[in-house]
Amino acid sequence: MDAVKVKRAKEREKKRKQREKLKQNQEQYFEAKKKDAARKKEERENFKENVAKDPRKYNATVEKMKNQNAARVRKFREKLKLQKEENPNTIHPQKLKRRKEQQRKTMAELRSKEQDIKKSNRKCVRWQSLCSEED
Repeated sequence: MDAVKVKRAKEREKKRKQREKLKQNQEQYFEAKKKDAARKKEERENFKENVAKDPRKYNATVEKMKNQNAARVRKFREKLKLQKEENPNTIHPQKLKRRKEQQRKTMAELRSKEQDIKKSNRKCVRWQSLCSEED
């Protein structure tokens, strides 16, 4: 009996240590992530300041960044164009997202109206039952 209790206690202790270690690892990960985000933000700010100070020096880098962004947009648009050619009923992802949000809102409004109607119907039924009891 005591051996079983000791074994269970050891297992609980082992699991507790694992949870603590996991929690500590998660905290370290989030701290590192925050530091990395702060470092990247600082690098961007420094780059912007340097570009403002000496635009000629960073002109090639800025152009390269603009071209990369334009290429990314072009690739996205070509992909959408291909999708539309394959399926002409395809909707732009942002429009689709907006439509789904609108549908959710309208469904939520309908549900709330239905609930209000049910509540009012219950009140009417109760009122009618009270009136019929009095008669």
